[in-house]
Amino acid sequence: MKYALVAVTLLACMLAACNASVPSRMTVSDTKKRRVDTEPGTSLSAQRYACADGMLNVSPVTEATDIDARVVATGDPVIIEVDAVLKNFGSFGHDQPVTYHCEYLGGSLTASRWVRGITQGSK
Repeated sequence: MKYALVAVTLLACMLAACNASVPSRMTVSDTKKRRVDTEPGTSLSAQRYACADGMLNVSPVTEATDIDARVVATGDPVIIEVDAVLKNFGSFGHDQPVTYHCEYLGGSLTASRWVRGITQGSK
């Protein structure tokens, strides 16, 4: 019984960490050093964070809010999608709701693209 309680506690902690690992607001501190983590490893938590961070770093803005990174599929590939609001987007500086899609195979980013709110090459 004692071991079952420990196992349940560990599982609950792992799930809580998984949900808390991606902040709801992110900023780019140095626009000259934008980067995308293409090797986050096989942890779903690390992949969720890497997809959210990559979304902001490939976007034309320096701040995103209302970030929600969710696991869409596990297996081969793992699919993560990130919903967020890009702040000060475009020439009029409006808030732009977006969705960014990431695919990971063996812990490596294999594909990423905008699926809502922005097109490749938008500024």
